[in-house]
Formats: sequence, C-alpha cells, structure tokens
Amino acid sequence: MIATMFVAAALSFANFPLDEALHRAVDNSPDVVAASARVAQSAAALGVARNLISPSLSTAYAQAPQGNPPGPDVIARTLTVGLQTNITDFLNYGPTVRQNVLLMSASRADFATALRTERVRTVGLYYDALRTRAIADARSQALGLATAQLDAAQKRFAAGDAPQLDVLRADVAVARATADLETARVADENALEALRIETAVPASMLQTTLPVSSLPSVQNVVKNGRSGGVTGGVAGGTTVSIPGLANAAPFGNVPSAATAVTTALATRAEISSATATYNAGVAARELAQRTGLPALTVTGGYTTGTDSGVPIGAPSITAALNIPFGAAAHDRVLIEEARLAQARAQIEVARRAVTLEVAASARNVTALRRASAASTRARQGAQAELAATQLGYRNGASSSLEVVIARQTYDQTVVDELGALYDLAKARATLAVEVGQ
Repeated sequence: MIATMFVAAALSFANFPLDEALHRAVDNSPDVVAASARVAQSAAALGVARNLISPSLSTAYAQAPQGNPPGPDVIARTLTVGLQTNITDFLNYGPTVRQNVLLMSASRADFATALRTERVRTVGLYYDALRTRAIADARSQALGLATAQLDAAQKRFAAGDAPQLDVLRADVAVARATADLETARVADENALEALRIETAVPASMLQTTLPVSSLPSVQNVVKNGRSGGVTGGVAGGTTVSIPGLANAAPFGNVPSAATAVTTALATRAEISSATATYNAGVAARELAQRTGLPALTVTGGYTTGTDSGVPIGAPSITAALNIPFGAAAHDRVLIEEARLAQARAQIEVARRAVTLEVAASARNVTALRRASAASTRARQGAQAELAATQLGYRNGASSSLEVVIARQTYDQTVVDELGALYDLAKARATLAVEVGQ
C-alpha cells in the first residue's frame, strides 16, 4: 500500500479579496438601491414640509355687470394681485417638519439595515465558495491517491504479491472517490455561480485560488456602498496555525453573547429605525389633534380696476375661516394612536430579533471554535490510524480492507476539518457585521 497522504490547504481568491466582494455586492444589490431611493424620497418629503409656510402668489380677475337703467349695463372689472397663506400651516409647521425629519432618519436606518443584510449574505456566499473549492481540491487529491493505490494493487497482483481482492477493494475506493469528487465539483460550481451573481463579477475573477496563511476576513466596514474608515473586526489581529492544514484561520477574542448583544442593541439600525418611526408617529398624532381646529386662510394684495364706472386702486385683504364639523378629527387621532401602539411594539420586536440573532451568532462562533479544534484532533487521529494501518499491512498485520477504511476515514476528516475551518471564519465575519464592527 502507498503511504502518501495529502495535506489540505485553506484557499483564497487570487484576484477577488473579500472587501471588494462586499463593495461590489452592495453596489449590485437591488435591495440597497431600493433603500437608497427611499432615503431620497424622504429627503424630498422633508423639503416639501419645510416649504409649507411659504406664501403663494394669488391673482384674481373679476368682471360683473352692475346695471344702469335705462342705459346700458355698467361693467365692473377688477384685478387683484397679492400673497396668500394658510395660518393653519404655520401652526402645523413644527410637528410636520419634525415628523419628516424622523421619517428620513428611519429611512436612513433602513438603508443601513439593507447594507448590513447584503454584507451578511455576501460574507456567507464568499466563504461558501472558498469552502467548496477547497473541498473539491481535497476530493481531487483523494481521488489521485486512490487511483495510485489501485495502480499499485494491480502491479502487486500481477507480480503475485497481493490477492485480487486488494485490486477489487482499491477499485471500489476509486469509484467512491470519483463520486465524492463529482459531488464536490457541482457544489463548487453552484457556490461560485451564486457569488458571481451576487457581486456581478466576471467568472474569470473567481477561477484562480491560492493557498493562504490565514483566511480572508472583513477589514473595512462598508458605508453607503463604499469602504468606511473603521477597521478590525473578524481577524482581531491574531492568526494561529492549525496543525495538519497547510494554512490557518483567524482566531481572535470572541465576545460573550451578553457583550455582543449589548453592543448590537446600541448600534443596530433596525432599532434606530423603529425608534425614529415611533417618534414620527408622535408628531403625526399631534398633527391629527390639530385637524379639528378652524382653518384660516388670509390673502393680501392690491386691487385695481373699475367699479360702477369709477376707477379704483387700493390695497385689499381677504380672510376665510373654515370650521370643521363631525368626528373626523377625533377618528384621525385614534388612527394615529393605533399606529403609535404598533410602532411601539415594533421597537420591542426589533430588540428581540437583534438579541436572539446576535446571541445565537456569538454562541455559534464559540461552538464552531470548539468544533474546529475537535475536527483537527479527529483528522490527526485518522492520520495516525492510517499510518499505523498501512505499516501493519506492509508487515502482514492488517488487511487491505482495513487500509481502505482507514484512508476513507482520513479523507473525510480532512474534508470535515476544511468545512469547520470555513464555517468558523464565516461565523466570525457574520458576528462582526451583526454587532456593527
């Protein structure tokens, strides 16, 4: 039996760093585009609110017969030019502007949430693509060794040094390794396609991977689709080699679930959005309470023309008072009260969602660190078992079946170790995004 073992390697895209993937995904995200449009819409609505008290130009022309029996009718003609304003708009100006300022704050927070959601999704797709590529490479190496094992068994059988059963077992191992490789290649193609679509990059940018000393991590926080000035996050500045792997994964200090939740509650945009929406509802309720007040419209200007055949020209003023009847104003207040109750509940919904999400992510990182260490120990044990079984086979103490089983176990533990490695890196990056780093 051949004693060669392959060494798995952590991979990174040679031409596509993680930060660039995040930037491209944000720029390509329809959710982010929609959220940005809502911010622009809110800004325009705020501009409208701030101009509510601007007076409007008012012009009026009147022509009316006034009679002149027994002669022809005298025609009165007047032209009035002036400014018109609604006093009620002055009274509502403060709460109207305040409401729109808060709604714009909510839309900006929603935009930040869209950015965070897109970054979390891209982090997952990025690490999944690297994991499937690394596993496909490991499966390819395993198939190469299984094929070499079959060739060696055939030669030993031809020389009379091994039974045909060894050839049959080696052939089965090759078939299994081939099936595993095909499955891994399909997973690799699917993962790469998902990442390519999300980031809108040419497929050629994702074809070349290189072994790395540490897995790629989030180094910059994306703000408004561009690289921000905050650094740090996933790697925590620490890189530790993993025995048995040709490369390493980032291992920094992992915050406790309580610490992560406290940080997230203070920074997450979902809570800011819900709070701003509630405060905007308070202003909307105040406006609803004022709808029952009389509406006074005042127009002032200058009137010129003829009246009863006599030329006229003097300043003029008109005041119109509209007094509403019925319970419509009261019902509008009830509507806003109900919306306030919903907005208040949404704050609690957002806090609970963030608490559960971030606490689960923090615990997930801790668990995956242990799982990654355990997978490394499992691979080391399988490697030692395979070496001992191969030595026993050469000395006649082990059968070819035991060698095949030991090799398959080793191959799987290598794949498991790679999977745990990338799952941990993805979990750390996700947690960093979720707590606002």
